Amino acid sequence: MFSLFQSSSGIYISENEIVLVQVEQGKIPVLSKILRAPLPQGTVEKGEIKNEGQVLAVLKKMREKVDTGICVVGLPVIKCYSAIQDFPSAMNDDQIKQTALSKAASFIPVPLANLEYQFSIVKDSKPNTSTVFIAGIEKPVLDSNKKLFEAAGFDNCQFVLENLALIKAIPVKIHELPNIMFVHNFNHSFLISSVFHGRVFDGILSHNLGHDFSNSFHSYIQQSGSVPTHVVFSGNDDALLSIKVKDLGPNVPKFISAQFKVNVEGNTSSDSDLIVPVGLALSYSVFRKKSSFELLNLL
Repeated sequence: MFSLFQSSSGIYISENEIVLVQVEQGKIPVLSKILRAPLPQGTVEKGEIKNEGQVLAVLKKMREKVDTGICVVGLPVIKCYSAIQDFPSAMNDDQIKQTALSKAASFIPVPLANLEYQFSIVKDSKPNTSTVFIAGIEKPVLDSNKKLFEAAGFDNCQFVLENLALIKAIPVKIHELPNIMFVHNFNHSFLISSVFHGRVFDGILSHNLGHDFSNSFHSYIQQSGSVPTHVVFSGNDDALLSIKVKDLGPNVPKFISAQFKVNVEGNTSSDSDLIVPVGLALSYSVFRKKSSFELLNLL
């Protein structure tokens, strides 16, 4: 959907705010801008937009501050039905999708005809096994989101589950940057995810960053058979990240630590994002002061 050397945005709408992250494409994509706008109470409730006019006004203002209408939009998980299933690796993708749909019909309490589906298949996630992630969302929810974003000027949107929106905004070329881990700092938790050869491989919401990052790293290596080449950090609101991880795996130093402080300019943007090679830059302390972005390139 996206090509390199252009901008795209990841957007998600919560009950309290709308967050947009702009991604500048290049050989190594970088997160260049974060826009955050609070929402009045009652604007969004349980994943449903109650005041479309309020949300539309915010989205239009955000559109004016980014370079392109290309975006990845996070749909509310509370309105989604999802499952993870394992299948023999001998099955092809079409067979896996058909079987997964048949199984899903037995436990999803909504007729499949009323849902839009997404599939993500990870080949050889375990020995002789392919793992499929299937997610369905009610069509009215998807349709209302499409209309809102089109009206706001975001004319090229991809819709995903909300916790993947900021990650999926970054397209990955297999031969250039195949293995990445992401850590995004929310107000009271961290989203730890990984991409292996262009596929979202894992995603957990963490309250114990050091412990869960270590576990995710080990799981990534065991299931993918590969050590991540880069870590992408992003955050907000004067948060202080401190990661200390031991014995992560082969080709990674025994002790890795990272600290950086997020500095916010005004109320709507921060430049807390950093892309670094694993095992090199995690020992550095990085401090940002202005909205400009500088890639710490240690390749």
